[in-house]
Amino acid sequence: MEPAIVSGLPMNVITLDCERWALSHADEFRPVKGLSLYELVKGIAERYRFVSVPTTIPPPDSGLVFAEGALHRDDRIIQIKKLQVFPDGVNLAVASSSDDADVVWKDLREWAVSIGGRPDPKFAMEYHVSIIVCDFDHSIDVIINGSSQIMNLISSKLDVSATVHTNMISFNADRTLLSGMAHVNPSLFKIERRAEVEYSKNRYFSMANMTTSNHISVLEFIEKIAAKHT
Repeated sequence: MEPAIVSGLPMNVITLDCERWALSHADEFRPVKGLSLYELVKGIAERYRFVSVPTTIPPPDSGLVFAEGALHRDDRIIQIKKLQVFPDGVNLAVASSSDDADVVWKDLREWAVSIGGRPDPKFAMEYHVSIIVCDFDHSIDVIINGSSQIMNLISSKLDVSATVHTNMISFNADRTLLSGMAHVNPSLFKIERRAEVEYSKNRYFSMANMTTSNHISVLEFIEKIAAKHT
Protein backbone atom coordinates (compact mmCIF):
# COMPACT_ATOMS: atom_id res chain seq x y z
CA MET A 1 0.00 0.00 0.00
CA GLU A 2 1.09 3.59 -0.49
CA PRO A 3 2.73 5.26 2.53
CA ALA A 4 1.13 8.14 4.38
CA ILE A 5 4.48 9.88 4.89
CA VAL A 6 7.19 9.92 2.26
CA SER A 7 10.79 10.52 3.28
CA GLY A 8 13.73 11.28 1.04
CA LEU A 9 13.25 14.79 -0.25
CA PRO A 10 12.42 17.48 2.32
CA MET A 11 8.72 17.48 1.38
CA ASN A 12 6.56 16.11 4.16
CA VAL A 13 3.04 14.85 3.52
CA ILE A 14 0.66 16.10 6.22
CA THR A 15 -2.65 14.59 5.08
CA LEU A 16 -3.89 12.35 2.28
CA ASP A 17 -7.37 12.09 0.81
CA CYS A 18 -8.58 10.56 -2.41
CA GLU A 19 -11.76 10.31 -4.44
CA ARG A 20 -12.53 7.72 -7.08
CA TRP A 21 -15.02 8.44 -9.85
CA ALA A 22 -16.61 5.96 -12.24
CA LEU A 23 -19.00 7.51 -14.75
CA SER A 24 -21.15 5.88 -17.38
CA HIS A 25 -24.38 6.35 -19.26
CA ALA A 26 -27.42 5.43 -17.19
CA ASP A 27 -28.44 2.62 -19.55
CA GLU A 28 -25.01 1.00 -19.20
CA PHE A 29 -24.91 1.37 -15.42
CA ARG A 30 -28.28 0.16 -14.11
CA PRO A 31 -28.90 -3.59 -13.79
CA VAL A 32 -30.85 -5.17 -16.65
CA LYS A 33 -33.75 -6.03 -14.32
CA GLY A 34 -33.37 -3.10 -11.97
CA LEU A 35 -32.48 -3.22 -8.29
CA SER A 36 -34.46 -2.63 -5.11
CA LEU A 37 -33.57 0.81 -3.76
CA TYR A 38 -34.38 -0.38 -0.25
CA GLU A 39 -32.00 -3.34 -0.52
CA LEU A 40 -29.30 -1.15 -2.03
CA VAL A 41 -29.42 1.48 0.72
CA LYS A 42 -29.79 -1.07 3.51
CA GLY A 43 -26.95 -3.22 2.18
CA ILE A 44 -24.49 -0.36 1.70
CA ALA A 45 -25.30 1.14 5.10
CA GLU A 46 -24.74 -2.18 6.86
CA ARG A 47 -21.68 -3.26 4.90
CA TYR A 48 -19.76 -0.03 5.45
CA ARG A 49 -21.35 1.06 8.75
CA PHE A 50 -22.19 4.56 7.55
CA VAL A 51 -23.19 7.11 10.18
CA SER A 52 -25.30 9.07 7.71
CA VAL A 53 -27.51 7.29 5.17
CA PRO A 54 -30.21 8.39 2.69
CA THR A 55 -33.68 8.52 4.22
CA THR A 56 -35.70 9.40 1.13
CA ILE A 57 -35.63 9.08 -2.64
CA PRO A 58 -33.22 11.69 -4.05
CA PRO A 59 -34.36 14.21 -6.69
CA PRO A 60 -33.92 13.26 -10.36
CA ASP A 61 -30.28 13.29 -11.49
CA SER A 62 -29.14 13.39 -7.85
CA GLY A 63 -27.42 10.60 -6.00
CA LEU A 64 -27.80 8.56 -2.85
CA VAL A 65 -25.34 10.08 -0.36
CA PHE A 66 -23.71 8.07 2.44
CA ALA A 67 -21.23 9.65 4.86
CA GLU A 68 -18.65 8.56 7.44
CA GLY A 69 -18.29 4.82 7.07
CA ALA A 70 -15.48 2.31 6.92
CA LEU A 71 -14.38 -0.89 5.24
CA HIS A 72 -13.00 -3.42 7.69
CA ARG A 73 -10.53 -5.60 5.81
CA ASP A 74 -8.38 -8.10 7.73
CA ASP A 75 -6.57 -6.03 10.37
CA ARG A 76 -7.11 -2.71 8.56
CA ILE A 77 -9.85 -0.10 8.65
CA ILE A 78 -10.26 2.16 5.63
CA GLN A 79 -12.21 5.30 6.50
CA ILE A 80 -14.81 6.17 3.86
CA LYS A 81 -15.64 9.86 4.06
CA LYS A 82 -18.40 9.76 1.47
CA LEU A 83 -20.08 7.48 -1.03
CA GLN A 84 -22.46 8.78 -3.68
CA VAL A 85 -24.40 6.47 -5.98
CA PHE A 86 -25.82 8.25 -9.03
CA PRO A 87 -28.02 6.92 -11.82
CA ASP A 88 -24.96 7.01 -14.06
CA GLY A 89 -22.01 6.34 -11.79
CA VAL A 90 -20.34 6.30 -8.40
CA ASN A 91 -18.13 8.67 -6.43
CA LEU A 92 -16.37 7.55 -3.26
CA ALA A 93 -13.93 9.41 -1.03
CA VAL A 94 -11.49 7.97 1.50
CA ALA A 95 -9.31 9.68 4.09
CA SER A 96 -6.16 8.03 2.74
CA SER A 97 -4.65 6.97 -0.58
CA SER A 98 -5.84 5.96 -4.02
CA ASP A 99 -4.83 2.39 -3.15
CA ASP A 100 -7.45 2.43 -0.39
CA ALA A 101 -10.03 4.02 -2.69
CA ASP A 102 -9.43 1.24 -5.20
CA VAL A 103 -9.83 -1.43 -2.49
CA VAL A 104 -13.19 0.04 -1.46
CA TRP A 105 -14.29 0.33 -5.09
CA LYS A 106 -13.43 -3.33 -5.80
CA ASP A 107 -15.30 -4.45 -2.69
CA LEU A 108 -18.33 -2.34 -3.60
CA ARG A 109 -18.41 -3.66 -7.16
CA GLU A 110 -18.19 -7.29 -6.00
CA TRP A 111 -20.96 -6.76 -3.46
CA ALA A 112 -23.19 -4.97 -6.00
CA VAL A 113 -22.87 -7.90 -8.41
CA SER A 114 -23.78 -10.31 -5.60
CA ILE A 115 -27.16 -8.61 -5.12
CA GLY A 116 -27.97 -8.33 -8.81
CA GLY A 117 -25.88 -5.44 -10.05
CA ARG A 118 -24.57 -5.40 -13.60
CA PRO A 119 -21.36 -7.48 -13.65
CA ASP A 120 -19.71 -5.62 -16.52
CA PRO A 121 -20.87 -1.99 -16.68
CA LYS A 122 -19.19 0.03 -19.42
CA PHE A 123 -17.71 3.08 -17.74
CA ALA A 124 -17.06 5.99 -20.07
CA MET A 125 -14.58 7.48 -17.63
CA GLU A 126 -12.79 6.41 -14.43
CA TYR A 127 -10.36 8.62 -12.56
CA HIS A 128 -8.94 9.61 -9.17
CA VAL A 129 -8.93 12.95 -7.40
CA SER A 130 -5.90 12.87 -5.12
CA ILE A 131 -5.70 15.57 -2.44
CA ILE A 132 -2.51 16.15 -0.49
CA VAL A 133 -1.53 18.74 2.09
CA CYS A 134 2.24 18.95 2.41
CA ASP A 135 5.08 21.08 3.70
CA PHE A 136 7.98 22.20 1.51
CA ASP A 137 11.33 23.48 2.70
CA HIS A 138 11.24 25.99 -0.14
CA SER A 139 8.67 28.32 -1.68
CA ILE A 140 7.05 27.67 -5.05
CA ASP A 141 7.74 31.33 -5.88
CA VAL A 142 10.91 30.37 -7.72
CA ILE A 143 9.86 27.44 -9.90
CA ILE A 144 8.61 29.50 -12.86
CA ASN A 145 11.26 31.41 -14.78
CA GLY A 146 10.64 35.15 -14.56
CA SER A 147 8.18 34.92 -11.68
CA SER A 148 10.33 37.11 -9.39
CA GLN A 149 10.20 40.00 -11.85
CA ILE A 150 6.45 39.54 -12.32
CA MET A 151 5.80 39.50 -8.57
CA ASN A 152 7.97 42.56 -8.04
CA LEU A 153 6.13 44.41 -10.79
CA ILE A 154 2.71 43.46 -9.40
CA SER A 155 3.76 44.47 -5.88
CA SER A 156 4.89 47.86 -7.14
CA LYS A 157 1.59 48.50 -8.96
CA LEU A 158 -0.84 47.52 -6.19
CA ASP A 159 -3.13 50.09 -4.60
CA VAL A 160 -1.89 48.91 -1.20
CA SER A 161 1.65 48.38 0.04
CA ALA A 162 2.24 44.63 -0.11
CA THR A 163 4.64 42.00 -1.37
CA VAL A 164 2.91 39.34 -3.44
CA HIS A 165 3.86 35.69 -3.82
CA THR A 166 2.87 32.85 -6.10
CA ASN A 167 -0.42 31.66 -4.65
CA MET A 168 -1.36 28.85 -7.04
CA ILE A 169 0.00 26.98 -10.05
CA SER A 170 -2.47 24.94 -12.10
CA PHE A 171 -2.31 22.73 -15.18
CA ASN A 172 -4.90 20.84 -17.20
CA ALA A 173 -5.55 19.54 -20.70
CA ASP A 174 -7.78 21.01 -23.38
CA ARG A 175 -11.14 19.39 -22.59
CA THR A 176 -12.16 19.42 -26.24
CA LEU A 177 -9.32 17.01 -27.02
CA LEU A 178 -10.20 14.46 -24.34
CA SER A 179 -12.17 11.32 -25.06
CA GLY A 180 -14.90 10.18 -22.70
CA MET A 181 -17.58 12.51 -21.36
CA ALA A 182 -17.74 16.03 -22.77
CA HIS A 183 -18.62 17.73 -19.47
CA VAL A 184 -15.76 16.16 -17.48
CA ASN A 185 -12.08 17.13 -17.58
CA PRO A 186 -10.10 14.81 -15.29
CA SER A 187 -6.67 16.23 -16.17
CA LEU A 188 -6.15 18.72 -13.36
CA PHE A 189 -3.01 19.32 -11.37
CA LYS A 190 -2.83 22.26 -9.02
CA ILE A 191 -0.79 23.33 -6.04
CA GLU A 192 -1.73 26.32 -3.92
CA ARG A 193 -0.84 27.78 -0.58
CA ARG A 194 -2.84 26.34 2.29
CA ALA A 195 -5.58 28.72 3.33
CA GLU A 196 -5.15 30.51 6.65
CA VAL A 197 -1.48 29.45 6.98
CA GLU A 198 1.26 32.08 6.83
CA TYR A 199 3.25 31.87 3.61
CA SER A 200 6.61 31.48 5.38
CA LYS A 201 5.57 28.00 6.52
CA ASN A 202 5.40 26.79 2.88
CA ARG A 203 2.38 24.59 3.47
CA TYR A 204 0.53 23.65 0.31
CA PHE A 205 -2.74 22.10 -0.77
CA SER A 206 -2.51 20.08 -3.96
CA MET A 207 -5.15 18.32 -6.06
CA ALA A 208 -4.46 16.02 -9.00
CA ASN A 209 -6.29 13.56 -11.22
CA MET A 210 -3.85 10.74 -10.62
CA THR A 211 -2.96 8.07 -8.11
CA THR A 212 -1.53 9.10 -4.77
CA SER A 213 1.92 7.70 -5.58
CA ASN A 214 2.07 9.60 -8.88
CA HIS A 215 0.85 12.75 -7.15
CA ILE A 216 3.59 12.49 -4.54
CA SER A 217 6.22 11.97 -7.23
CA VAL A 218 5.13 15.19 -9.00
CA LEU A 219 5.19 17.14 -5.73
CA GLU A 220 8.66 15.80 -4.95
CA PHE A 221 9.82 16.98 -8.37
CA ILE A 222 8.36 20.45 -7.77
CA GLU A 223 10.11 20.60 -4.40
CA LYS A 224 13.36 19.55 -6.05
CA ILE A 225 13.08 22.40 -8.57
CA ALA A 226 12.21 24.87 -5.79
CA ALA A 227 15.29 23.79 -3.82
CA LYS A 228 17.51 24.09 -6.89
CA HIS A 229 16.45 27.65 -7.65
CA THR A 230 16.39 28.99 -4.10
